[in-house]
Amino acid sequence: MTQNTKDPFKAKSFKYILAGGILLVIAGMRWLDKPHEIIYNTVETLLAVGLIVFGAKLSKDEKKK
Repeated sequence: MTQNTKDPFKAKSFKYILAGGILLVIAGMRWLDKPHEIIYNTVETLLAVGLIVFGAKLSKDEKKK
């Protein structure tokens, strides 16, 4: 990816953060709808948080370069 682009939609980190945010919203709705599925909800929430953290870390690395 070239550094000249200012479009955040083309940044890899933005895609991970967006995917994590969408998954976190879906996981939150699932927690409200089916709170008895604790293991599935926990795994989905941790996956969403992991995507957001990975995207934030990738964003830092993109800014350094």
